[in-house]
Amino acid sequence: MTATGAPAHPRLRPPTYRTLVLIGVFVLLAAIALAAGAALTPYILALILAFVINPAVDWLEKRGVRRGLGAILIIVGILAALAAVAYLVMDRLVEQASALIAGWPEVSATLVANLQATGLPSGIMNPLVSFIDDLPDLIINIAPELLRTAVAAIGSGIVALVTLAGLPFFLYYVLVDRPALVRGAYSLIPEEYVQSGRDIAGIANGVFAAWAWSQLLLALSVSVPVFIGFLLFGILIDPFFTNFALLFAAIAFFAEFIPIVGAYLAMIPAVVIALAAVGGPGAVLTAGLFTSVQLFEGSVLVPRIQGRALSLPPAVVLVALVVGVALGGFLGVLIALPVTATLRAVIAYLYDRAAAPRPEPVGAEAVLAHAPPDHEST
Repeated sequence: MTATGAPAHPRLRPPTYRTLVLIGVFVLLAAIALAAGAALTPYILALILAFVINPAVDWLEKRGVRRGLGAILIIVGILAALAAVAYLVMDRLVEQASALIAGWPEVSATLVANLQATGLPSGIMNPLVSFIDDLPDLIINIAPELLRTAVAAIGSGIVALVTLAGLPFFLYYVLVDRPALVRGAYSLIPEEYVQSGRDIAGIANGVFAAWAWSQLLLALSVSVPVFIGFLLFGILIDPFFTNFALLFAAIAFFAEFIPIVGAYLAMIPAVVIALAAVGGPGAVLTAGLFTSVQLFEGSVLVPRIQGRALSLPPAVVLVALVVGVALGGFLGVLIALPVTATLRAVIAYLYDRAAAPRPEPVGAEAVLAHAPPDHEST
């Protein structure tokens, strides 16, 4: 320990040839992953899930449950929970989405009438009306393109089936073999860098685990109040809110995984559709519901759930989102926040290590360090 109480880490030494080779291999693997694109997205998400559930597997192992059996129990539990959610929610969710699409002509006509009643200038009104009228055609044209993109990314139906069927097995082997994989990775690192490797792995593990759990809790903390609020509005104001409560709660849940802009992506369509279906008061109440939930989340929940590990300036988050979209599409947006937070923590750690004072020599090294120089006799 140093005088300040910080761990006495030695200063990092210049990288050896072996270290440079390992860095080159890592960069090559990262380039391959970027080239593979969306085809690796399910497996990257499975790796993130492994980060989240590995503590549960470790907990079962410490209590006498074999690691393989513990991994099976956790994976089966997750699959059962997903199946239960699909059984209880999916039919109702599809029904509400279908009803909204089928009733869009009536909704759009009401929306245009409400907009015209506001007296907006024609320069603003005409583009809005044109966009609302063309929206069904736009959706029809976008849907085949999205389908072609998905097919190109995942491959044929057989390949997609194999990919999805292989995910539980991939997750199982990652969980079971994790200790051996970690030991093998550390064995490839030069001895003087092993502790740094452990520290960096601990940083990444902590950030990603905190991000995954906090995002899940925050998504639930946003979607549940939206669902309850729509149910109350349906009872007190108009049945429209009850009919689409689950749909807009689901949109709020998934939009929460997109930093900063996700809240607006969930609120804007809800407010627009409420304006068309119920009128101005309904739109104001919808906007007030989403705004109050977001204010409570930002001021109370985020500091308590995420903490400082994921605290990033908004400008940095926006830049990270742009880079994430450019490099990884949806997956890039999803992991932009934890990757940026991890890079920040790792850079700070390496900077501290590089600036750390060299340890005082001991034993024979101290004698040699303080010995007078050996001058040759002339």
